Amino acid sequence: MRKKTDNHEFELGKFSQPTVDLECVADFDGNLNLLNPAWRKTLGWTKKELRSKPFFDFVHPDDRELTIEAVKGLRKGKHLITFENRFLCKDRSYKWLSWSATGVLDKKEIYAIARDITGVKKHEITIQKNNMLLKALEKAYSEYITNVDPHDLFDELLGNLLNITKSEYGFIGEVLYGDDKKPYLKTHAITNIAWNKETRKFYEENAPQGMEFNNLKTLFGKVMTSGKPVIANMPAKDPRSGGLPNGHPDLNAFLGIPFFVGTELIGMVGIANRPGGYDLKLIDYLKPFLAACAHLIDGYRNVKHRKLAVKALRENEERIRAIISTVIDGIITIDSHGRIEFFNAGAEKIFGYKHKEVVGKNVNMLMAQEYSQNHDTYLKNYLTTKIPKIIGKRREVLGKRKDGSIFPIELGVGEMLIGERTMFTGIITDITDRKKAEEKSNYLLNQLNVILNSVGDAIVVTNNEMRITTVNPVFLDLIEDKESNVVGKLINDVVQCVDDDGEINIHMNSHIVETVTKGITTECRSQIEISDGRTRAIGSINSPLKDSKGNIIGVVLSMRDISKEVEIDRMKTEFISTVSHELRTPLTSIKGYIDLILEGDTGDINDLQREFLEIVFDNTERLNNLIDALLDIEKIESGEVRTNIKKVSLSDLLGTTLKIMQTSADKKGLKLSSNIPDGAEIYADKDRIVRLFVNLFSNAIKYTKEGEVFIKLTKMKTIHKVVVRDTGIGISKHDQKKIFTRFFRSDDDYAKSAGGTGLGLSIVKAIVEMHGGKIELKSELNKGSEFIVTFPLNHIPDRKK
Repeated sequence: MRKKTDNHEFELGKFSQPTVDLECVADFDGNLNLLNPAWRKTLGWTKKELRSKPFFDFVHPDDRELTIEAVKGLRKGKHLITFENRFLCKDRSYKWLSWSATGVLDKKEIYAIARDITGVKKHEITIQKNNMLLKALEKAYSEYITNVDPHDLFDELLGNLLNITKSEYGFIGEVLYGDDKKPYLKTHAITNIAWNKETRKFYEENAPQGMEFNNLKTLFGKVMTSGKPVIANMPAKDPRSGGLPNGHPDLNAFLGIPFFVGTELIGMVGIANRPGGYDLKLIDYLKPFLAACAHLIDGYRNVKHRKLAVKALRENEERIRAIISTVIDGIITIDSHGRIEFFNAGAEKIFGYKHKEVVGKNVNMLMAQEYSQNHDTYLKNYLTTKIPKIIGKRREVLGKRKDGSIFPIELGVGEMLIGERTMFTGIITDITDRKKAEEKSNYLLNQLNVILNSVGDAIVVTNNEMRITTVNPVFLDLIEDKESNVVGKLINDVVQCVDDDGEINIHMNSHIVETVTKGITTECRSQIEISDGRTRAIGSINSPLKDSKGNIIGVVLSMRDISKEVEIDRMKTEFISTVSHELRTPLTSIKGYIDLILEGDTGDINDLQREFLEIVFDNTERLNNLIDALLDIEKIESGEVRTNIKKVSLSDLLGTTLKIMQTSADKKGLKLSSNIPDGAEIYADKDRIVRLFVNLFSNAIKYTKEGEVFIKLTKMKTIHKVVVRDTGIGISKHDQKKIFTRFFRSDDDYAKSAGGTGLGLSIVKAIVEMHGGKIELKSELNKGSEFIVTFPLNHIPDRKK
């Protein structure tokens, strides 16, 4: 082994003349086997020290991976590799070495020569720093010229300054003077060194518009008061320092440098915590930077208002240009000879021409012949006389598109002076759709007038404030008045509803209000007072009038004089009442005597006689029930029935109904089921509520051949809903319209065979409405029916209804 080493030394010595280059032989594991004297002279290490560990350990950590990759390349057979790295000196500094290395695979060795390029590198770093400074200043001036926001510009300048000087934080600020003539600092850029919640909030709120510092008993205050640089490489012991607040980041070194415009102190920079501190050499180096800061701040001071004005003007121009370019209307500018100079996108869309197709041509190419032949004459006359005929006015004319089609437009022409030139601007609106809409509207209006004038009912249309907008002749005949006397007035000022005693009654008006507020169709009967104190009974259907978006804009009232019908109903009611009372007396006698005979009080009767008498008794009872039902419904509808209104449990009343009807359901083999939660309460006459649901259950059982009858109670916020559903024969669409009418009987064979008076559902409806509720029907033939009854929670019915 020693022999081999001697041979290497011999070989190295043959071509290693005295030189400053570092020559060596190493193996692929990084062990230095042979070294020339330049190693110790350059790096300070002895051969023994260098051989004590792989040369990788002497390489700077940031360059180690590069060096390892170079050795790997030699191991793979690369003939020659060059690279640079930093090598550790004995004094713990690093020197830059430039390497040329070749590998000898059969000997597993590396032959390498390195040259110390530390001086070159330092020069390169200096040049690089100067270039960084120049680029930062060049960019700053460029951004200043392009009107970049000053805070953004100075933020970037500060970032470059910290990077160039290797400082940790700092600021660039402007020196201003308060009312007391004392200087204070307003930052244009400052590093965020907030250290707690309060300072973070202060920074976020104040940094964007600039932070102000007034304390002059500080290092940066000394810069402003003296106008000279301040270097403090031990700030904690510097008498000029004002100290640091609790929690403030460490201040290990500080440099504050003022900058001037002429002799005026205009601002300063402050930077802190550069490794190794600050010196006068750095201040000289930063002079171009300081001059740039001074010029920029002075520039922003001088042109601030001018730039704001220019910016506002530019924004206004852009806004006008954007409006002109995007507006739907066509905008065309012509000269005094009628030649087109400007043709916006709206005009392109309206006429079908592109801008380049019309510029320079006479504007009469866009007009129908009847207008184009006179256009140039209009312009000449105006320029000569200054008497406007079309200037400053809007009128409807006919335009001509590129495809030759003629269409209506609305044209407005205005004059403007640009320098000494007279120009004209035309604003064009394509009114084709508007004309079509007007024609359609006129057609519909005429059609509506024909309908209103020919319909048999009185029609009144109001707006949503209930003021009359439209009436037809039938309505005017009904109230015996003129159209001019009613249009524009409130409906309740024209249609005075009165009761039987002649007192004002708001019944009809309340229905109209409900139509407006809830958007539902309502029906009502009222009496209206006409001339000479006479009254007429009317029936009114009030329907909401809606716009295309579904908003309620009024009410349409369709009214009919029902005075004769009311009189007939009154007569019928009186007749029924009279007949019912007249029938009740003989029927009571007949029933009483038959009962005595059946009891044997008049002697024995045979079976046939008993059978006949029982038939007579049952039919007498049926006729008596019919009379009771007639009288009951008449009393309810006439408002003469007295009620016993209390707060009752709807849940309990439905449970009672179920018990009453259970036997009837069992006889037909029907299932009777329910879903009735507890706690549902309403104000009601409990006997009539039970009668209501007994009628509904009785009908459901009567018209159901097989299946079930189901009742469900649902408690809601403002109402309680009761559903009675069956699986019976159902009700046809035709019959559903009449189902609540008195004496109505379906033509269905099964329904006929089930019997009945046809009054049950009339009584049900009357009882529901007596309690302020509503009843609905849903039914399908051969599938069943569903009656839905709703009761308002807080409604208290009249005790006499």
